[in-house]
Amino acid sequence: MDKDKTVSGIRRYDFIDALRGWAILGVILVHVGQKVPHLPGWLSNITNNGQYGVQLFFVISAFTLLASLSSRSAAEPRPILNYFIRRIFRIAPMFWAAMLFYVCFRNIGWSGPPPTIDLSQIAATFFFIHGWSIYSINSVVPGDWTIAAEMTFYIILPALFKYITSLRRAIILVFTSLVASKIIWSLTKTILMSVYHNKYSSWINGLIEDFRYCWFPNQFMIFALGFILYFVTKDALASRASEERGPAASRNDIVTAGLLIAVSLWMCVSGLNWQVRLIPVHFLFGMAFVLLAWGLSLWQAPLFVNPVTRYIGKISYSLYLTHFFAINIAALTCSAKMKMIVSNSPVAHALLLFIVSLALSAAMSTITFYLIEQPGQLLGKKIINSINKKYRKK
Repeated sequence: MDKDKTVSGIRRYDFIDALRGWAILGVILVHVGQKVPHLPGWLSNITNNGQYGVQLFFVISAFTLLASLSSRSAAEPRPILNYFIRRIFRIAPMFWAAMLFYVCFRNIGWSGPPPTIDLSQIAATFFFIHGWSIYSINSVVPGDWTIAAEMTFYIILPALFKYITSLRRAIILVFTSLVASKIIWSLTKTILMSVYHNKYSSWINGLIEDFRYCWFPNQFMIFALGFILYFVTKDALASRASEERGPAASRNDIVTAGLLIAVSLWMCVSGLNWQVRLIPVHFLFGMAFVLLAWGLSLWQAPLFVNPVTRYIGKISYSLYLTHFFAINIAALTCSAKMKMIVSNSPVAHALLLFIVSLALSAAMSTITFYLIEQPGQLLGKKIINSINKKYRKK
């Protein structure tokens, strides 16, 4: 862990940044695949699996927030208030900028149901409650359901942090959330169809199915898996953090990490072929990502943790919000040239579109990271420092 960094007294792990990088690469891959017709079956399966990069984001989010709350709770006079300030200034500035952009450039940046948007959808998105309405979720900002799920999780995390204090309780939380999601999944289709069946009937079925998958009750079990990751890695990471440079991975650590990573990759490759009706596929991928992150916490395998994946992970939030626009621009402006270059090969077309889209969105995201994300976080830190000084004087 000698390359891990300390940011504002909180340990920042390179393997976490790298996992964020892999997560956004998967998300970009699935949306590129949707733009290329006639992909062969094997490649279509690979690109479709990229959608589960979102679940990797959720697992990592829970892990990092738990680690942050644990470290800051003893050091700050108002840790919960500061926590909410950090979350708002981490998420809101870039999201609001993206919302304004996609409202102004909707025809270029995004297309899909609902066919039109109104002020109620914009307001719901602005206040991060869009994930609770089938008309607002994914209506203003493409892919904004993940932000809605994250913000809902942020609200309930302090209570969970107080009561989920051991690996045993984390396992119970995962099991309970899995059972609850299955019950809710069974009930919601009938209820939603009875409420909305007369409205926008041409695409309401698809909208309801998307909503049932995307909304927070169906994703909470993935966040819960992050609690398991936190508790299984907590002691080992703490012991490494206590040393200034951190010890090199031992042979046993490397062997254990290799096994965990291998099992994780096998689960990701074979997951869609499993006929397990009681366990959702995205939950299987969530479990695989816990094993992957656990393995990388023991040994930062260079294939996964390297300067490229760490940098992509560093700007992954901006990448998530900009890549939809970048893919559309790449597909619209480069389609003719691409056909000449790839000779009508769907595989080559997909590869070239992925490279161009990643390069374009990375360039855009580097700019937004330094112009929007970092200033927003800096403002949040200044407010927190002011609050800390105020309460320490009392």
